[in-house]
Amino acid sequence: MKRTDLLVILVLAGIFLGGWLWMRSRGSDTDAENYAVMSVGDQIVEVWPLAEHHNDLTIDLSSYGFPGKAEFHDGAVRVIDVDCPDKVCESMGYVKNEMEAVVCLPNRMSIIIYTPEEYHNLVGD
Repeated sequence: MKRTDLLVILVLAGIFLGGWLWMRSRGSDTDAENYAVMSVGDQIVEVWPLAEHHNDLTIDLSSYGFPGKAEFHDGAVRVIDVDCPDKVCESMGYVKNEMEAVVCLPNRMSIIIYTPEEYHNLVGD
């Protein structure tokens, strides 16, 4: 490996690490104000302000067309008790930071975390 190759690899690794740290620090400052937006197919079916769901709360999502439950804890949300073959969405755990998501491909469901500004841009308020 040439010295130039090593330098390029180190610079790219530094850029990646710096960007990752910056994104993580941005999301953690505003997580109490973020919105969890649930979509099934291409439709938004429910929105939860995470600041209002700090206590332990479990919501049955079958009325929204998703065979599972959403569990809220400390300003974060995850899905549990999902009826799909691989249960990858359950293994994603809690999400609460900007642009984190829980996605269930077999059921075409997603819960994406948005900041207040991103949420209002999404819904057009």
